[in-house]
Amino acid sequence: MAYLSLAVLFLLGGWAGPVVAQGTGIAGPPIEEIIVTARKKAEPLLDGPVAVTAFSAVVIQDLGIGRLEDVARYTPGFSFASATGRQPASDRPAIRGMTTIRNGIANTSAAATFIDGVYVGGSAQSTEFYNLKRIEVLRGPQAALYGRGTYAGAINYVTRRPTDEFEGEVMVTGADHETTKFAGWVSGPIVDERLAFFLAAGYRHYGGEYVNIRDGSSVGGEES
Repeated sequence: MAYLSLAVLFLLGGWAGPVVAQGTGIAGPPIEEIIVTARKKAEPLLDGPVAVTAFSAVVIQDLGIGRLEDVARYTPGFSFASATGRQPASDRPAIRGMTTIRNGIANTSAAATFIDGVYVGGSAQSTEFYNLKRIEVLRGPQAALYGRGTYAGAINYVTRRPTDEFEGEVMVTGADHETTKFAGWVSGPIVDERLAFFLAAGYRHYGGEYVNIRDGSSVGGEES
């Protein structure tokens, strides 16, 4: 798919320059330590005994991740395909080859989706990614921490938190099949360090890639 993406980042509270490795004598970007909350506590990604693939906000933007299918494309052992659109019953996540032919009560499947650890009973495809701080995909049984419907794994979306300084971002994307996306967020303090805010909004339109031969209209479009 051909696409054009434009992102504008403004930091009203100052800008932090790149981190440079000291004393190694080797040029190149440093390895960033990723902190995850997959086990409902903050810990380095490499220290946890759970197989986790994590995507930071920067990686989400750089890879153009906007749907759960995109997450599956970059996650080993995880695949996802929507059968009948963005309805809850159409979600078919498969982790390590385990999935369901038909979802159970309350749309339970082999791998459930969570937002900040809270179960998402509706369609996992309706979640927008521009206001996320991190995406964590846990492979393997997770019932001890996340309950039923996670015997194959769990997908946890971690949202951005209000910041102590004014920050914001605006994203504009255009692509084929009438794809357009406008999104942005802004965050900052209200009362010193005691009260802060975070506000995000966006619009996404996809015209569909199939054509109804009877009337020439597009089929498979989405709008959020």
